[in-house]
Amino acid sequence: MRTYDAIVIGGGHNGLVAALYLAKAGWSVAVVERNDSVGGAIAGGEVTLPGFEPDLYSTNQNLFLGCAAYADFGTDLTRLGLKFRVTHQPYSNVFPDGRSLRVHHDHEKTLEGLAAHSRADAEGFERLTRCTVGSPPTCSRSTARRCRREPPSEKSRDWSGSRGCAVRSTWPGRC
Repeated sequence: MRTYDAIVIGGGHNGLVAALYLAKAGWSVAVVERNDSVGGAIAGGEVTLPGFEPDLYSTNQNLFLGCAAYADFGTDLTRLGLKFRVTHQPYSNVFPDGRSLRVHHDHEKTLEGLAAHSRADAEGFERLTRCTVGSPPTCSRSTARRCRREPPSEKSRDWSGSRGCAVRSTWPGRC
């Protein structure tokens, strides 16, 4: 019977990234997935119309392009077939009355749309942008309190040490 240093339960993107790092560190790793294919919530599929493959579960899969795991493994993953389909309008919310909010790769276009909907939402979006520039996409309570009070420092705009950032991935020209 074969033994492993680690067994990763679930072949979703988080499990696969964990397995990659463990294998890179020299561990023997088995990934166990109950579905026919790996990928978990980041899967796309042709479920509505022929030739149309929307995200089945998650949105903004392309945020992975800005994270440390992609920096570490992107070349190999691309060689093995990983590809992203990106759009300049990655997602939107449509309301029952027909109005909608759209997120664009262009930060200013996104901000304009938010401001037309709600000045408070646009201001909140700007605070969120300042908070996340140069930071991981998680924000603890203490970080959130700090971000409400402090503008970003010039150091926070240095991407060299970033471990992932939604703002960088969504608006690469802005950062």
